[in-house]
This record gives sequence, C-alpha cells and structure tokens, in this order.
Amino acid sequence: MSTYELAVDRMTCTSCARHVTRALLSVPGVASANIDTWKSGRAVVTATNGIDPNALVSAVEAAGYHATVVAAHGEATASSSQAPASSGEAFDLIVIGGGSAAFAAAIKTSEMGGRVVIVNDGLPMGGTCVNVGCVPSKAMIRAAEAHHRATHHAFAGIEGRSRVTDFAAVTGQTQALVADLRQHKYLDVVADDPNITLIEGRGRLVSAHEVAGRRTSSSPPAPVRSSPASRASPTWII
Repeated sequence: MSTYELAVDRMTCTSCARHVTRALLSVPGVASANIDTWKSGRAVVTATNGIDPNALVSAVEAAGYHATVVAAHGEATASSSQAPASSGEAFDLIVIGGGSAAFAAAIKTSEMGGRVVIVNDGLPMGGTCVNVGCVPSKAMIRAAEAHHRATHHAFAGIEGRSRVTDFAAVTGQTQALVADLRQHKYLDVVADDPNITLIEGRGRLVSAHEVAGRRTSSSPPAPVRSSPASRASPTWII
C-alpha cells in the first residue's frame, strides 16, 4: 500500500471536508481517506500501489475544490519537482522549512551552481506569510475595510449600506488567493529547476553535520554533501 498527502484548498467548513473525503474514496484503489479538520487543508490517502496520484487530484477538483499531492510514501513516486532524494543523490545545501527564506536560499544556491533540497512539514510550501500570515490576513482586512467604508466616510449627502451575505464566500476567495500565490510564487518558480528538490517531511538536526527526518519513500538515506568552503563532514537525510 502507498500513502499520499494532499494539500486541499477552498474548504471552508466540516461539510467541505466530508465532500472531499467522499470524493477521494470514490477513486478506484483508495482504501481510506482522512482529513483531521478542514482548517488543516490536508488529506491523507491510503491506496494500492500503482494508483495514479492525478486521479486523486481530479476527484477533489471534480468536487469543487483544489488539491496538490505534496508527499508520497511507500512505493509511490512524487512528481518530478517534488521527488524524494534517491539513493546516493548528493546536495550542497539542505534547508529545513519551506518558507520564503528557504526558497530564496534554494534559488541563490542553484544560481551559484549548487544543488539544494528543501524539507518541509506543517504548513504547506510557502510558510507562514502566504498560507496563514500576510496574504490571508491582509485580504480579510481589505474585505472588512470595504464593508466599513460603505457606511463610514467623510462626504455629506451620501448614504451607503453594506451587509455580509455570505462570509464563506469571503473566506473562500481568500483561500483561492492563497492557493494561487503558493502555486505561482513558490512551487512554479522552482518546478523546472533541476538543482532544487522539494520533500514533504519533518527534518531535525541531530549533530553539527547531520539531519534526521521521516522518509518520504522506500529509498535508502540520501547523502547531502557539505559546501567545499565549510570543509565539514557529509550531511545525511535519514
């Protein structure tokens, strides 16, 4: 069996999570589908080996939501831009965390001719700003501002009204913006860069030159070689 983790956008309530779960369970070969809470934006699917991950994405999108396969465990293979490091594959830099600083470091490393892997867990790729910080908060602030200014302005002789008729639509539009920026400002930027690999998994430092983490495939550990300037011993993703 293989396990897939999907980032699901546009869910705004518990019913949305149930709809997505039913959609995933309808795909032939899927044994189970679980979403802890719609707010997490994550679905975990267990399926028979050989299932096409694109079928999972299509099922979710047919239900009216947006999904991206962010990790594949067991015998599954992730997409080329998010493929786990294979046995013996070496990198010049490993970054734990998938926020804007991680992508900046990865892009600069690639520009200098180095190879880099980003190991991310928790929030989807893009980190705090695009997922739960600057982008969604400012979008909601602008929505509140539009509602407020309709009835609060400095002009005499003008009377306006504003009423929130569908708050789920407001939050849905915000989540759609988040998904769009995450895709186009982060994932698409590095998608075609052969020097940058994305891995969904939790990494942790265990020594000065060693990183341990949850494997994302059945492959053996992949060595991450040190920068020549540091003269340090090799780092490993375990």
